[in-house]
Amino acid sequence: MTDLSYLLGLLCGFLSGVMNALGAILEKGAVNRLSDEQRAAGVMKYLIRSPRWWAGIVCSFGFGTAFVLTAQRLIGPALVPALTASSLIVLALASVRLLDEHLRPIEYLAILSIVAGMALLGWLHLDIPAAQVDLFAPGLLARLSVFALALGALWGGTYLAALRLSGQGRGLLLAVSAGFPFAISNLWILPLLLTIGAVFGGTANGLQVVLFALSSLILVGTNVYGVSQTQLAFCFAPASKVQPIQNLPTQIVPLLIYFLVFERTLPPVRLPLVVLAVSLILLGGWGLGRRKGLVRAETLPEGECR
Repeated sequence: MTDLSYLLGLLCGFLSGVMNALGAILEKGAVNRLSDEQRAAGVMKYLIRSPRWWAGIVCSFGFGTAFVLTAQRLIGPALVPALTASSLIVLALASVRLLDEHLRPIEYLAILSIVAGMALLGWLHLDIPAAQVDLFAPGLLARLSVFALALGALWGGTYLAALRLSGQGRGLLLAVSAGFPFAISNLWILPLLLTIGAVFGGTANGLQVVLFALSSLILVGTNVYGVSQTQLAFCFAPASKVQPIQNLPTQIVPLLIYFLVFERTLPPVRLPLVVLAVSLILLGGWGLGRRKGLVRAETLPEGECR
């Protein structure tokens, strides 16, 4: 892999986070423009008429998806989730511009912490380029399947455990649980990318078709349920706590994918740097996630959750 391709992958991962944040800002702006009467009559009925809302959808699901798929192809699933933390930086800076807020010193430190963590991970070269992956190498599909099932079990177990709690405790554990479907989605993007060309080119064998169909179903299902569960978490806990906590699985699991699924190695001296980089991103995300105002869901009384 050339240095130019690697840098392009890092840039695309960063830009995918930027596009997701811009999309959220535009979508939230469209919702804020609705009157109480329009909200009571049905939010989506009016949102689909809003150019601002559609611009947000294009940013998030159009450009954001294109950038993240390109990044996955170039640098793989270990680095991309960390780079998408750029969305938190964009949201924080946007709140200053759009809501006339001011960043506190701790929030400037949080931004620097995220940037430092992303830069450190980039320097460590934890890339898994699609061009270097043989999906049918001995044991790879078995490891991928077992790891996905383990993540699914953690998702289901934490979800059921959360339902046994009440109040903010339920919301926080739901937030942890909601990170697992996105981690599963991140794992299955690479098999999708490695089979899509053969499927649409008419050269795929039966196993490639099955893997493509399975990857597509997993990606759609995990993202739909992940978003839905995040909204449920908002019912019991403020977004200032839900969003950073949800980042725990999505930042840590990719490193396990790197070492356990794809069996990549690093010199032992670099392992503490990996831990440091992830810690910097998580701490920065926690600092910025506690901001109020911009793209935020208030805690609702338990009886209003739906």
